Amino acid sequence: SDTPLIYRAVNSWFIRVEDIRDKLVKLNTQINWIPKFVGESRFANWLADACDWGISRNRFWGTPIPIWKSSTGKIICISSSYELERLAGLEQGTITNLHRQFVDGIEIIKDGEIYKRVEFVCDCWFESGSMPYGTIGRIGIVELLEKHCTKFDSGLFYDLKTLNPYIKTDEEIFDDLNIKPIRKIYQILPADFIAEGIDQTRGWFYTLHVLSAILFDRLAYKRCAVGGLVCDDKGEKMSKSKGNIIVPEEMFEKVGVDVVRILMCSYPFGENIRFGMQPINETINPFLRILWNSFYYVNEFLDMHNINHKVSASTLAHEDQWLISRVNSLIIEVDDSLDSGRFNQALGAIQLFVNDDLSRWYIKLVRDRAIEKDEALAYTFRYVFERLIKLLSPFAPYLSDEMYDLFILPKDKKESVHFDNWPKVDNQSIDKDLENNMDFVKTTVSAINHAREQAGLSLRWPVQDVIIVSESDPVLDALNDVALKEIIKSQCNIKIVNTEKLLDEDKDNYAVADFELGKVYVNKETNSELEAEGFAREIMRRSQALRKKSGLIKTDVVELYVKIDKDLEIMLKNWNEKIKDKCGAKELTISSEFTTKEFRFKSEEKVKEKTFVVMLNKV
Repeated sequence: SDTPLIYRAVNSWFIRVEDIRDKLVKLNTQINWIPKFVGESRFANWLADACDWGISRNRFWGTPIPIWKSSTGKIICISSSYELERLAGLEQGTITNLHRQFVDGIEIIKDGEIYKRVEFVCDCWFESGSMPYGTIGRIGIVELLEKHCTKFDSGLFYDLKTLNPYIKTDEEIFDDLNIKPIRKIYQILPADFIAEGIDQTRGWFYTLHVLSAILFDRLAYKRCAVGGLVCDDKGEKMSKSKGNIIVPEEMFEKVGVDVVRILMCSYPFGENIRFGMQPINETINPFLRILWNSFYYVNEFLDMHNINHKVSASTLAHEDQWLISRVNSLIIEVDDSLDSGRFNQALGAIQLFVNDDLSRWYIKLVRDRAIEKDEALAYTFRYVFERLIKLLSPFAPYLSDEMYDLFILPKDKKESVHFDNWPKVDNQSIDKDLENNMDFVKTTVSAINHAREQAGLSLRWPVQDVIIVSESDPVLDALNDVALKEIIKSQCNIKIVNTEKLLDEDKDNYAVADFELGKVYVNKETNSELEAEGFAREIMRRSQALRKKSGLIKTDVVELYVKIDKDLEIMLKNWNEKIKDKCGAKELTISSEFTTKEFRFKSEEKVKEKTFVVMLNKV
């Protein structure tokens, strides 16, 4: 509140921590901290200077300090409600509530002296620090030991191998095979994993560590993931006085729980989190739109061709093999990142795969294949999405469950994606050479298209040839692969791809661009055949746009009429069948004459100073 505070010394109860500093520091070296600097510097420094811990508070609400004191100063420290009932002469089960109003009036008479409870309650962090063993089996640990560990081989023990404490009770239960009874055991410490904010180095992390060291000489936790502070979208600490507080429930209602979860997982442990609509709009929403559009596209393909069954792998194209290899490599990367606590890197790998590998590359490569029924394509889509949905489930539990329900075939489906098995790596499907070669192809395609753009050569207009110059033998080997060279042709709209290690002569009629693998030369000259193809592609694109604007779906068949100049009519005479097939037209007329037939949907277009009219009716 930015107002001065007055500190006043009062009598308090303390836990003697200074005497065990060395033990605390030594135990800390056995904890796997994420990130490491928190444990090695921030927490270690705090432990090295640890002071005795004042655990008493002058409040009404809280756990009463379990100390009863006589008028002569003698004290009794009570270990459980069960012990208090016995010492106070109460019937077992009388004490059911441990708040002050229920225990302050209880007196203990011992050796002629009356003991009354002291006034204080416990620091709430004392309760937090004792949470692993404060209640075991719905009762206190002391009561459990006294009432349910009466046999000679029951009680508190330490594992011979790990030296971790556990309690073995009198109770018998059956083993997993339900064959023979075994004794019920409660594992006390340590926790495999805990996570909280960086401010807990002086809070929960500390009190867990201190109490387990005092009571058991053991760790409270093996691995600790430390999150940064949640700040506003400008990176400033949230404060009521600044008015930049974001109410979680309001954000859940506005953008959904999954979006919030993905945003929180996008930051490395230990780093403050920019939380608000700006980072959501910058990174999270674009990713989710790309993911859902890709998912919708795949489902549309499978539904359109009625592929609602499991398909087997037939002859897979290079791009299919590549994507299957990539998703298996992704599983390895996500597993490694999660195991080491780098959740942001696991999520980042998934986002990169969806944005770049799946949407911007693979789906672009297979659009022409998806027009027809393609078993290899269906197999690849199912293979990849069955695994991708599961990898996404820890980060977007609701969205992944919806995708799982819509995509997974009934015979393979569990009640939820969260009940299904985590995807396993198929090492036989990983081809690192193919992945590396495809990276070369992607980089080269980007360079060629950049050179085209710089030279004003539209990507929809075909180019006669390109020359790729590189001094790297692995690059040249990749680009000379027949299947990969065809990918370059299709993605760059080029007729011929040539590769050279050195190029001595100047290329005056070529657009040139340097890139990380070498240099590309794009032929700028054109001819009548290239012009015809360019105009044909423009007509296809404009016709598809008119179909979409008219509300038609992919399976709708149309009658298409294109009113065009006479010279273009002659130029495009060999493109009729291709345009019909691409535009889903049962009938196609390309003519310089006006038609008397009425068409419901029309669009006037202009390309390279040439005007034409696209008209269509749904058949």
